[in-house]
Amino acid sequence: MKTNPNTIALFISLLIFSSIDLSSCASKKAAEFHAAFLETKSKAKNVLKAEAKQSPNAATPTTTPAATTTPSSSAPISPYSNINTINPTDPNYQYYFKTNIACSNTNCMIPNGVCVDNSTCKCLDGWAVFQDANSPQTMYPQACNYQQKRQLVAFLLEFFFPCGIGHFYAGRVLMGVMKLILLALPILALCLGFCGIIASPHGEGKSDASGACVLIMAIFIYGSYCALGIWGFVDIILFGINSYKDGNGVPLLHW
Repeated sequence: MKTNPNTIALFISLLIFSSIDLSSCASKKAAEFHAAFLETKSKAKNVLKAEAKQSPNAATPTTTPAATTTPSSSAPISPYSNINTINPTDPNYQYYFKTNIACSNTNCMIPNGVCVDNSTCKCLDGWAVFQDANSPQTMYPQACNYQQKRQLVAFLLEFFFPCGIGHFYAGRVLMGVMKLILLALPILALCLGFCGIIASPHGEGKSDASGACVLIMAIFIYGSYCALGIWGFVDIILFGINSYKDGNGVPLLHW
């Protein structure tokens, strides 16, 4: 079979045009892929720049100088420099601040107190400054060496047991004893009076004397318990406003 030369030429032309079309299509797709890659890269750079602006410390690492270690004798000043809230003219200032000392972690340590500066120790809640005049200074190495009595405990004891228990708790022994005596005397007088009436012989004169004794005893008991009630009411008010101090003159821990 004889092949027509024009047919062969047409076939070759079609192959050439098809390869040209395929190569142009491939180059077009490659160009689109490259453009998409460049666009994604540009977006990523913009995101990184935005994050760098929001957190400059994270984007630009900085070298911080090595922290200098403070010796154990130095005072922890900075975390507690704002707790000096009591006026120095306040009469209770001396119980909460120890001044004119070389304040350090050895003589002003948590939980007793903290140094507000190099020469002042501030007592934390529940602790106060107290130095017994009869004891040497070496017995109290801590600036805030005295644990306070609680106002709430003293108030509740005196409220529910108004016979001096709150005073005893606060170390006010004399006041507690006086209140107990005022409570016990009428009871003792009542017992002695009844025993005397029962033991005494009966008669006209004796019965009049016994009646007078009973009247005097009743007035004494009534007056004693009225005084005890008034005293208890005053104690509740004074404990409530934290006017009382403990037996050593140190204020009670507020509520």
